[in-house]
Amino acid sequence: MPTIAIEQSLREVEKYLRSNGMNVVGIGTNAASDADAFVISGMDQNVMGFAEAATGSPVINAEGKTPEQILRQINHAIPHH
Repeated sequence: MPTIAIEQSLREVEKYLRSNGMNVVGIGTNAASDADAFVISGMDQNVMGFAEAATGSPVINAEGKTPEQILRQINHAIPHH
């Protein structure tokens, strides 16, 4: 199951991803370093550059997107497990 690191403010997205079989962790946690993808609120673009450079994992900006759209982007961005 893919591990998705997500910003704490994105509670609805977190619930939706969990209900669709994703393992969700907080961006600031140790588990985030092994995440398959990151979901950010869009307010902190520095997180985006840092996460991509540090891990090579895709970073998805949740701003203006529904949880369904975010899940589609995750499924498109990471290899299926």
